[in-house]
Amino acid sequence: MTKARSLYTPLLLVSLLCASVQALAQQAITPKLIMDRASDVEMGDNASSRVTMTVLNPKGDERVQELLSFRKKFGPDNSETRSMMFYVFPLTMRNVGFFSIDYKDTDKTDQHWMYTPTIQKMRRIGSKRLAFMSSDFSYADISVHNSDDYVYHSMKEDVLDGQKVWVIEGTPTDKEDDEDESYSKSIFYVRQDNYIVIRIINFLKKGNKIKQMDVSDLSQIDGIWVMGQVAMVTRKDGVELSRTVMKSRDVKFNQPLDESFFSERQLTRGPD
Repeated sequence: MTKARSLYTPLLLVSLLCASVQALAQQAITPKLIMDRASDVEMGDNASSRVTMTVLNPKGDERVQELLSFRKKFGPDNSETRSMMFYVFPLTMRNVGFFSIDYKDTDKTDQHWMYTPTIQKMRRIGSKRLAFMSSDFSYADISVHNSDDYVYHSMKEDVLDGQKVWVIEGTPTDKEDDEDESYSKSIFYVRQDNYIVIRIINFLKKGNKIKQMDVSDLSQIDGIWVMGQVAMVTRKDGVELSRTVMKSRDVKFNQPLDESFFSERQLTRGPD
């Protein structure tokens, strides 16, 4: 009996200790920690892809555009991401280009440029909340997200598309941003298995409108999660106003992209 008790006591202690550690781990999970991890999900470097963007309205009219997309990380700690996008279709928009620099450091201001070859005009995009080429996406929506751009208020657990998710509400920290298309708050749905944000519900400050983004066709390429399709729907009073769907294909990483390619000069030259 004495020997049995001596074996039972350590096992009980181990079980209690494991339960305590698990409880502490559960307590340590905060909305900010989850969103930090979501922002740090590996995106791959020297990436290229072909993007088809389709804009639809409730009448059934659609506008199809195709772009080449390139992305590269800069800096010793990859704190800067530079992106280039060039139109290849329709032909009337061929080589219209976009160049953006997104910083992890919130003290630095992200930069966006657009170049129109037919009039040889380069212009700076003043507000990242402006619509990207008259689509439902803004420049901010297609930029690299930074978890420090929001203050997070609440968190709960749910299931979306068969996946366990955290549902996190956040308010933008940029108090100066008062554009019509700015968000008063956003609700993020973050998958618990890989920290991918698969849905965002954005509440606009003005116009009683909601913009909902949904990610589908998730797959891994070279061990990196890739969003095959991203849809953004704009609604007002529950009525759908428009919808934009972006589909990516020919996604490749570790491409031979030189740093000089990601520049204003290259923006005027096109992708070739």
